[in-house]
Amino acid sequence: MYITLYVEGSYVSGNKASQISCKQAFEALFRKIGLKSPKFICVAGGGRDEVWNDFILALEENRQGIFIAMLIDTDAPLNKYPNIWQFTGHQQPTNSNDDQLLLMVTSMESWIAADRESLREFYKTCLKEDRLPILSNIENIDCLPYLEDATTGCSKDKYEKGANSFKVLSNLNPFNIKKHSDSFRRACEILTVQIAK
Repeated sequence: MYITLYVEGSYVSGNKASQISCKQAFEALFRKIGLKSPKFICVAGGGRDEVWNDFILALEENRQGIFIAMLIDTDAPLNKYPNIWQFTGHQQPTNSNDDQLLLMVTSMESWIAADRESLREFYKTCLKEDRLPILSNIENIDCLPYLEDATTGCSKDKYEKGANSFKVLSNLNPFNIKKHSDSFRRACEILTVQIAK
């Protein structure tokens, strides 16, 4: 089966270069678990509402042979809501199921903070690893300030949202992330099952 994944990415609305960076970074990450084009494509949708609108439109088109899913930040621990669709701010569409909503708990930065090995390779000696969050806690807190703090002094590549974050994301090892992120492991399992259909 073909997969179209609508991704929440913090690119500047209307900035095509940032949109392309977001798309390429997520595709590079998921390619490492065997999800490759043309059967797998990511659509960088900007903010959550933009991603939601793209997702709903794709569901309404009801294209046969294509698994439509969306990937968004929760911005909170998973236990904040009893129903995962509450993280979208909308009711679950009647023509969807829970597998079509993939979550980054609490954000993309949680996935990045989970892969210490790739962070060391990317940042070399300027990474202050002791300033990163405890691995057992990455899906319960906002990891962005920890990544920013841990890369203070990395003048050229200090961690920040946008092009730099997408560059880091594309260099991650999914097998390292799976060890510490239930949300990433769930996303990989669902997408791998769907593409094999």
